[in-house]
Amino acid sequence: MPVDVIKIDVEGSDFECLIGCSRIIREYKPIIMVSLYHRPEHMYSIPNLIKSMCGDYELYVRVHGRLFIDTVLYAVPKRKNTRVYGG
Repeated sequence: MPVDVIKIDVEGSDFECLIGCSRIIREYKPIIMVSLYHRPEHMYSIPNLIKSMCGDYELYVRVHGRLFIDTVLYAVPKRKNTRVYGG
């Protein structure tokens, strides 16, 4: 089955997890939600990694808590054909 969404929050191993998902990301171009707050270098290394896997993503960063706790990167693919969900 195709993969539409990947959510990653693995307490500091988020970068490595993305590397493990690289084939799926290249093939299916899912929406990706990944935590950025576990390690300071993730603020730039994770977006760069996603862009290097597939440059066809728009990236958004949102802080869902205080003091950058719960900072999440949303990577949304630019799709030529959008899918309609739910009927």
